[in-house]
Amino acid sequence: MQDDIIKKTSFGHDCSDIVKRASLPVTSAKEILKTFEEYFSVAEQWQNKALSIIVHSEADTDMMQLARTGRLLLRSKRIEIEARRKKLKEDSLRYGQAVDAIAKLLKSVIVPLEDHLDKQENYVKYKKQKEAEEKMAIIRAENEAREKAERDRREKEEAEARKKLEEESKILRDQLIAEKIKRENEIKMRKKAEANLKKQTAIVQDLECQKQKLLSGEVRCPKCNHVFKP
Repeated sequence: MQDDIIKKTSFGHDCSDIVKRASLPVTSAKEILKTFEEYFSVAEQWQNKALSIIVHSEADTDMMQLARTGRLLLRSKRIEIEARRKKLKEDSLRYGQAVDAIAKLLKSVIVPLEDHLDKQENYVKYKKQKEAEEKMAIIRAENEAREKAERDRREKEEAEARKKLEEESKILRDQLIAEKIKRENEIKMRKKAEANLKKQTAIVQDLECQKQKLLSGEVRCPKCNHVFKP
């Protein structure tokens, strides 16, 4: 009895199976299928018709208009299906599950067709949108490339500057160390020279003193240290 309600379509048998699996009473099943009966023919009619509407260029305005007409029709049917689904689902959970399944099946057929017709109807808009997106993608890629090149340039310059600074710092440290060592050596040499000079001076002074003593005729006793004068 349920199969008699549904027109033979490419998906009508699936709807019958959905109702059967829900284990609904015959009257309820019949009511559900009767509610959606007219939409099966609409979906079947547009399943092939929608896909035959193809827009090839901006000049295909007739096809665009035909796509719009079909899309609006399918949209209205989809809205009606949704409204009936909500109304029927109020009865019971199992009833609602069957309604949901059928509506989902119907929409799985209608929505792709509606989408297809929308693309045909708005061919020019979507084409311009796609071109704009592609243009923006190119601009973004160029900007990213420029930014990357600028980052790489700055990083290279900073690395070179750090390297140069490190080299200059090393040269300066080496120079300071060399100057420190030179100063320390000069101080050591000067102190050594001063010590030698002092020592030589002391020797000369001692010799001079002995010379004067010999000239004066003084003789010092090596035992009592007494100085004898002539």
